[in-house]
Amino acid sequence: MKVIKIADENNQKDRINYFVKDNHYLAIFPKEELKLAKDKLSFVFSNAGIYIYIGLKNNYRYVGQTVNLDQRTGTHKSQGDLEKDFEFMAFFGMENGNLSKGQLDLLESDWIGNFPETDFDRKNATQGNKSFLSQSDKIDAENLNRDILEMFQFWEYDVFTPNTGEDLDTPDEKVVADKVYQFEVSDGAISGKSNKSLRLAYINYLINFYLQNKKEVENSGLISEGEAKFATILAKNPPIKPYASYKKIDNTTYLYSNLSANQAIKKVLDFAEKMGRQLVEKEN
Repeated sequence: MKVIKIADENNQKDRINYFVKDNHYLAIFPKEELKLAKDKLSFVFSNAGIYIYIGLKNNYRYVGQTVNLDQRTGTHKSQGDLEKDFEFMAFFGMENGNLSKGQLDLLESDWIGNFPETDFDRKNATQGNKSFLSQSDKIDAENLNRDILEMFQFWEYDVFTPNTGEDLDTPDEKVVADKVYQFEVSDGAISGKSNKSLRLAYINYLINFYLQNKKEVENSGLISEGEAKFATILAKNPPIKPYASYKKIDNTTYLYSNLSANQAIKKVLDFAEKMGRQLVEKEN
């Protein structure tokens, strides 16, 4: 999989995230960068695809399909739909544009189902449509869906877990780019800065700590009675979504692990505070 970061005219990096794997693509960007996205990704905007409007703060979700992304977003803009309370737009499909009506219906319906009304402010009035779909087209659509789900795991936000009130615009004041965070504990330390190293260190430390201090962790209230998800550290049940990233620690405990570097650092800070562990801040 290739990840392309596209800057705006002021050279603000990462304004547009473009993921591509074989012929499958996912584009995610702030809605105010729609014009930039159309300029830089014109080859996909003229094609059929699925679009998702994402409000992270208020759990706004809207899923739609179109045979021409450029025309559909133009219609939504003229109708005032782009003024509604959401921050990000996501488009996905096949770079060659080969998506049938049946495939679009299947993908749209699946993605509407990814955002249950019990958890999200979902704006779709229906569960989508159904059209004839050959077995080969169904397999192609399912393969596309699988790749898109994987790509979303690499975006900085978790779109599948509803926001519980965390201020997404203001990172923890302790989480800054020029520092590394480290636990000083009797059984070693955990530290990291890169996405990969921090996530692996976080996962391994929590698993080992739990296995060695089960009673202490269980008495701390850190283990949620529900499912493992972004808002929890440890939980008694696996995520509902089959594609969510998690680790099974034992037969009754699960760890949600789909975290960016900054998110993992926040979890480390939270875990350290709740377990009464000292956190030592070190300059690079």
